[in-house]
Amino acid sequence: MRILAIDPGLRVCGVAELVDGVLARAVLVVSPEKTARGGPAWVAMARAVTAAVSSWGAPCVLVVECPQQYDAANCRVDRADLSELSAVAGALCAVLGSGEVRTPVPRSWKSTVPKDIHNARTLAKLTAS
Repeated sequence: MRILAIDPGLRVCGVAELVDGVLARAVLVVSPEKTARGGPAWVAMARAVTAAVSSWGAPCVLVVECPQQYDAANCRVDRADLSELSAVAGALCAVLGSGEVRTPVPRSWKSTVPKDIHNARTLAKLTAS
């Protein structure tokens, strides 16, 4: 099974391909759009990711992390930025979602573990291969 997993961003997306549960390749895709927000930025990012993975073949499953909205008291980021990320995630699903599409929110796969701790745990699990 081929899984294409994407951590969306307005200017940069992390993209990984897993084949039968093993990381096959990963790339950081940078958008050519450096300043615009809204539709032009969303489309530019989706097109850049599409170009980067075009030779990889269609995935069986597309996984695009969906930004999680919190109430104002618990939100540490600008809600407008989360809206931009949601739109990029949607654009990616629209252009790359030829098969099954999953859109997990961060809390569903990493719980409430702080980013630095979660990153250290992830790095500890990586092997040279």
